[in-house]
Amino acid sequence: TVASIKANGVMVPGLARPEKDGNGYEIVAGHRRHHGCELAGLEEMPFIVREMTDLEAVREMRNSNKQRGEPLPSELAKLLDLELEAIKRQGARPKNDKEAEALGKLSVEIVGKEHDMNYKKVMRYLRLNSLVPELLDKVDDKKMGFMPAVEISYIRPKNQRLIAVSIDGEQASPSLAQAKKLRELDKDGKLNGDVID
Repeated sequence: TVASIKANGVMVPGLARPEKDGNGYEIVAGHRRHHGCELAGLEEMPFIVREMTDLEAVREMRNSNKQRGEPLPSELAKLLDLELEAIKRQGARPKNDKEAEALGKLSVEIVGKEHDMNYKKVMRYLRLNSLVPELLDKVDDKKMGFMPAVEISYIRPKNQRLIAVSIDGEQASPSLAQAKKLRELDKDGKLNGDVID
């Protein structure tokens, strides 16, 4: 991207919206181009500025990312979370916990429908947001399976970091059965570096 920007400039403007407080702008689409401009030493980049609701902004971001091909699991997890939050902010205020749970489930189903995913798959992707960065990178790099990663996401961050170190040391990642066992041991307070290895 940087080489292309140095040679040709920015061919397609980014998309931004005014900040809610009126001070500045929020990039909706074009984060990579913006970062590429910074690395190329450019101080300015063309943007189209448009008023958008949170939900409209998230949908634009999703459409922009579709042009790049299949998103990384971490990118999809963040996008699903953003969409879910945008839908929740637009919705009605729940009167009680039962209504809140029903609205939450409905929001997940709406987001899932837009991505051709069922409720469970959306919830699994959302769990990836609970992984420490060291493990999330391993999922993106296909050095750890999706389902084991979902199980490990329930483990305390301190122990997740130990698992990441063990994966690097062993040059192998846990199977789904091993990940479930690690989760169970963490829940019982019996997980430590030696047990992980």
